[in-house]
Amino acid sequence: MAETGIDPALVDDLMRGAIDTHVHAAPDLVPRKMDDLGLARAAADAGMAGYVSKNHQAATAGQAALATQVTPGVRVYGSIALNAGVGGINPEAVRVALALGARIVWLPTISSEHHRQLAATSERAAGVGGGTRGDAVKVVDEQGRLVTALYDVFDMVKGANALLETGHISVAEIFAIAREARSRDVKVMVTHPESPLVGMSADEQLQLAGIGCYFEHCYGNTVGQWGVPTAEMAHNIYLVGVPSSVMATDFGQAHNPPPTEGLRSFIRAMLEAGFSAAQVKQMVQDNPRHLLEG
Repeated sequence: MAETGIDPALVDDLMRGAIDTHVHAAPDLVPRKMDDLGLARAAADAGMAGYVSKNHQAATAGQAALATQVTPGVRVYGSIALNAGVGGINPEAVRVALALGARIVWLPTISSEHHRQLAATSERAAGVGGGTRGDAVKVVDEQGRLVTALYDVFDMVKGANALLETGHISVAEIFAIAREARSRDVKVMVTHPESPLVGMSADEQLQLAGIGCYFEHCYGNTVGQWGVPTAEMAHNIYLVGVPSSVMATDFGQAHNPPPTEGLRSFIRAMLEAGFSAAQVKQMVQDNPRHLLEG
């Protein structure tokens, strides 16, 4: 990534203690930059406190625990995405993942009805995570009510003091789920709201901030074919507030720089956008730690 006029020493300082909530690791069905052992070593070299290992197809708690054990000073957090590969909205899969240490439960991404609709006309969307087969994973029934299994998921996430992320479901579905989950005091974070895979407006983000949702703004959406301007992310962060915002990368793709470089670039971009060092620290260190560790 190109250097800017921001003092590299300041970026180094903000990287120390940072936690990236959205990183893709090998093994996967698509090429990844490195596995969790390599990612954890890179995080340690950058002084980071940790990151969340995400896979669209399988739970990551086991590999996260191993990487944590062999990388002093870095915690790799496991997660599970409720796609077809784990049985969709599967409370038993959630129970096991949380018991093994997972800290994020993602609602359907590549298996969601919304993502499948996008994938029908977008080669880019169709290739995310290696794609998916079988029926779409529904989060609402034909009457528009939340599927019953979601209530068990809410209870387990709440009981584990874990974090529910919204994945690639539609904005309307996000609102329905967020309202119910927040009424049960579940921690909810909207996954890359600016991404074309979600398409949430600034006003919609502001409404969800009003009920206590967080927002995971991902630098990966600013590069390549997605092309979301960092100025748009900065505007949305100013709107919903730094206390409701998390800066992550969604990196790990083989063609992108390492996630640590992506996070450094994101930090520089937000400093250039006018955020103070204290505000960036809250978004890359304090807010992620609160959401993952309570």
